[in-house]
Amino acid sequence: MKAAGIARAWIGLPDWTAAYMKPAFIQQANDAGYLIATYDSYHSIHKEENPDWNTAIFADKSLYENATIEKKNGEKKGGFLQRGSHHWEWDSLKIKGEVGTRMLYELLYNVPPLYHLNSRVWEAHHENIRQHLQVWAPFHQKAVQRPMTDFAVLTADRLVQKAAYGDDLQVVVNFSEHDFHYENKLVKAKSALILDGSARCIRWDASASRRK
Repeated sequence: MKAAGIARAWIGLPDWTAAYMKPAFIQQANDAGYLIATYDSYHSIHKEENPDWNTAIFADKSLYENATIEKKNGEKKGGFLQRGSHHWEWDSLKIKGEVGTRMLYELLYNVPPLYHLNSRVWEAHHENIRQHLQVWAPFHQKAVQRPMTDFAVLTADRLVQKAAYGDDLQVVVNFSEHDFHYENKLVKAKSALILDGSARCIRWDASASRRK
């Protein structure tokens, strides 16, 4: 990933035992400047111990009854797989034919991409990932430090949308199959237009980023 120009990344592990088993890999990730840590956010807790999900195990057994979120009807509120955090299984490459659309949403909402990678997936998709991150990463570094100050749907079919961050950072995303003009600037079909103040305009085409 470093050779592909990916300077920042979080490498997620299913639990901390995976780190113990591969100390050399952990060191390699640290040396590359990546954050590597367990995926679980500790927002999960199970009633019964599950050795395959050790971040959801707590020594104080009363926490499951006394420290969890309950609905009005007394039912425990579930999360991941109706048991715990995040849509971990829905990575950015998962839905066939919709990879480019997912990448456009990641720009519009300033949401980090999530990739489930092994050597086969990396070999097949590293160029799409690299090209997307070349645009998304510098946009995110600015947008994440600013509030979302505007959001607008620009067409009746809702397929062209705009988000603004701070005073002068905007992204216009065209999910449709037709070109669109925004303030005399072309936003091609299946693409994004980033306006960074008055000095910089970046166009990114997602039409080629479709999983085979």
